[in-house]
Amino acid sequence: MLPEQFVINWNLRFPLDRWWRTKHKVAFNSEEHRRTNQIDIMYEFLEEKLYNQAIELDVMNKKKLEEYEKGKWIKDQPVNSKQEEELFNKLAANFKLS
Repeated sequence: MLPEQFVINWNLRFPLDRWWRTKHKVAFNSEEHRRTNQIDIMYEFLEEKLYNQAIELDVMNKKKLEEYEKGKWIKDQPVNSKQEEELFNKLAANFKLS
C-alpha cells in the first residue's frame, strides 16, 4: 500500500483523529500520536461539542432575555391594505363620524 493511500484510509477510518492532531499540534504517526487512544479522542471531541453547545445556548438565552427586557418581543405585525381597511371599518363602526 502506498503511504498516501495509508494516510487517506486512516483519516477515513478515524475522522476525529485529524481534528485531535490539529488541536494538539501532534504530527501524524508520531510517538505521541501512536500512544493516543481513539476512544479518548472521541470523548474529548464529544466533551468539546457539548461544552460549545452549552455556551451557545447560554448566549442565546441571554440574548432572548435582553430582547424581552427591551420589549423587542412586541413587534409590529405587517398589515396589508385589505386588513387595514377592515380594521378602519371596525373602528369607524364604534365611533360616529360626522
